[in-house]
Amino acid sequence: MTIRRNTKLTLGPGKFEVHEFPAALDNQSGMVLVPVNIDLTVGEEIGLYWLDRTPFVRELAAIRPFQLFVRGGLFRTEFGPLMWQLFYVPNPKPEPQPFASVECHLNPCDPKQVALWRSLASQTHWHLTLLGAGNEVADFFEFENVFGLEDALDTMEQACRGMRVTDFMAAKQAFWNKFTMDDLYLMR
Repeated sequence: MTIRRNTKLTLGPGKFEVHEFPAALDNQSGMVLVPVNIDLTVGEEIGLYWLDRTPFVRELAAIRPFQLFVRGGLFRTEFGPLMWQLFYVPNPKPEPQPFASVECHLNPCDPKQVALWRSLASQTHWHLTLLGAGNEVADFFEFENVFGLEDALDTMEQACRGMRVTDFMAAKQAFWNKFTMDDLYLMR
């Protein structure tokens, strides 16, 4: 087991703003991992940004308590393997489906992608920013890292040893052709 890097914020209450954000993500939606400096005493860490450029981001930000869950898996395609992660917020009403969910895909054969996820897995705390239109922060959350990502990455690396990805976008399309987010949520 790797020793985790302490990323618990030491900042007091305040308003969080995003001043510089990759321009390539301006019109994107979904979950992205971005190296960021939130607290100078912590230094650079991997921040999670849930990008939703619609008014729904306000509804999502209003959920209390705001809980974040993650489930994931590995999918093999003719174009190579891909690892998927489903991030979701449970529904505060007694509904079987989550209130909101977003999926991420990882090319297990791309060392840069794996390193980014490994860095996130090694943090004691994860920081999630809900980012709306114009990169406006709808809310900001800190979660203790109890997500088990490190074990999932270890399993992925063992399962994918010796494999290669010939076309990651085609692998993602094959994944989308087979599964919906509801399917991913129901997987155990």
